[in-house]
Amino acid sequence: MVAPRRVRFLPTDIWDTPEDGNRYEVIDGDLYMTPPPAELHQRASSALFAILVSHIRQHKLGRLYHAPTGVVLEAAGSGVQPDLLYVANEHQGIISERGIEDAPDLVVEILSPSTAARDRGVKMRAYATARVPHYWIVDPTEATLTVMHW
Repeated sequence: MVAPRRVRFLPTDIWDTPEDGNRYEVIDGDLYMTPPPAELHQRASSALFAILVSHIRQHKLGRLYHAPTGVVLEAAGSGVQPDLLYVANEHQGIISERGIEDAPDLVVEILSPSTAARDRGVKMRAYATARVPHYWIVDPTEATLTVMHW
């Protein structure tokens, strides 16, 4: 008897997912689909984006992106779409036509009921493995920001 082989997705497979309103991510070879975010999630994302982009532009520090922006983290075997991400001027070489092709300087995930365990678990480990230096987890329900630095 032969056991069925598990399908392992590549980080770059995120570039080939459908444009159907959902976000697709590959984390450690597994494919995840996330439904569109709720209003509270989007409100938190918009507020944080406005604050950060103002500071980044004023000081000419780099580029800030919001979802959906694909990020391929080959070192972690993952292709993700964080809620917000920042790339400093000195790392602009990781920006391609498709998206971001290495670890950004900051990744922000805003928790939703359907993603909280993943954001605090497998995604956090993927970001640490890929050496993303700053990872923020925003909980809009609790109005908290958890800062991780590796």
